[in-house]
Amino acid sequence: MARPWQDTTTILGQFGPNPTRARRAYAAFVAQGFPQGHRPELQGGGLLRSLRGWQAVTALRRGREAYRGDERVLGSTAFVAALQRAATPTPAAPPAPTVATLCAHVCAAVGRTPAQLAGGGRTPPAVVARAGIAFLWVEVLGHPGRPLAPQLGVQPAAVPKAARRGAATTRQWRQVPARLQES
Repeated sequence: MARPWQDTTTILGQFGPNPTRARRAYAAFVAQGFPQGHRPELQGGGLLRSLRGWQAVTALRRGREAYRGDERVLGSTAFVAALQRAATPTPAAPPAPTVATLCAHVCAAVGRTPAQLAGGGRTPPAVVARAGIAFLWVEVLGHPGRPLAPQLGVQPAAVPKAARRGAATTRQWRQVPARLQES
């Protein structure tokens, strides 16, 4: 009988490379558990098990302590709370800055314009700005370096090198994303 809410693929995937082998291995696993009999410590949800039964839970509730429990979940109070947090939608993160916005902020910090970077040149402020932009774009924001190369006026192979140079002055550049969120 098909149960769309039941994920057998993930569980069976832990027991074998194909469905037939996995089902046999799962059946053997379950059969190994039968001799252990009824285990009270595995009854109830995470809160029940972690506190050793309903009496402990009832006593806690009288004291108004904040414990999370869910009889459908096996695990500690912390585990149940983590699952509930993971299942709760989180507000959308602010949009990541664009290359142009990032270039504008870093260039302003070193006294250059984005146009001065794109034109090449190896003046110290331009080199510092390229290094900062590459570091933030690649290492902090996690974007690939290739699309950044034309903005910086360099070859794609130069972007990772610039990012490494920018990492050497990381304290200065880590402040820029916070300023981007404010503007």
